[in-house]
Amino acid sequence: MSDLAERYRLSQLMQQREAGVKKKKLRWNTATQVRRSLARVNNMVLNGEITAKEANAIFYSANLVLKALELENNS
Repeated sequence: MSDLAERYRLSQLMQQREAGVKKKKLRWNTATQVRRSLARVNNMVLNGEITAKEANAIFYSANLVLKALELENNS
């Protein structure tokens, strides 16, 4: 992503924060919740609400959570 695009994204986030836009929260207590959250993230990318780079960070975290849930269930 170019520096200009990143600055634009940050300005959009600041405007949303000032306008009182509600923060989005993802629930990751079960594997089902993680899968549903990832579907929401995909939709956010398609709707231009978040960037692909931001989505990749979320996907990486979700993968770690899924591995932790798997380890928890196997013990």
